[in-house]
Amino acid sequence: MTDDRLTTPSEGRTREELAHRSWPFRPHDEPGDRRISFPVDICETEDAFLLIGDLPGVRKENLEVRFADSELLIKGRFAQELQAEESVAVREIPGADYQRSFTLSDAVDPGKITAEIKNGVLKIQLAKSEHVKPREIEITG
Repeated sequence: MTDDRLTTPSEGRTREELAHRSWPFRPHDEPGDRRISFPVDICETEDAFLLIGDLPGVRKENLEVRFADSELLIKGRFAQELQAEESVAVREIPGADYQRSFTLSDAVDPGKITAEIKNGVLKIQLAKSEHVKPREIEITG
């Protein structure tokens, strides 16, 4: 169960407060989906949003990040690999398929999405569209 009153660590805003602003992310939860959802943090700077996902054991070659039709899809696969000389006596570390998807608003510039994974931590940078960035207004008179 999600507590909408939980606060974000950086600014103390509640999820409820964030939901009422023009936040560009809307997560999808697929009931009955056998894939494992993974935790994410979403941060904001003046120029971009940063999505940080925890994907332990997932390597770059087993990861897919795709954007289409306003949806950001993240899929990863973890499989415990054995060396050729190893045989399984007991197997307690199962493989896993991870997946999350988010609907993004036009606050994100789809041409400027970048992703990197290092040590099981996925970082996706989503540049803000120019129309949502703060700008100074010249005062005349």
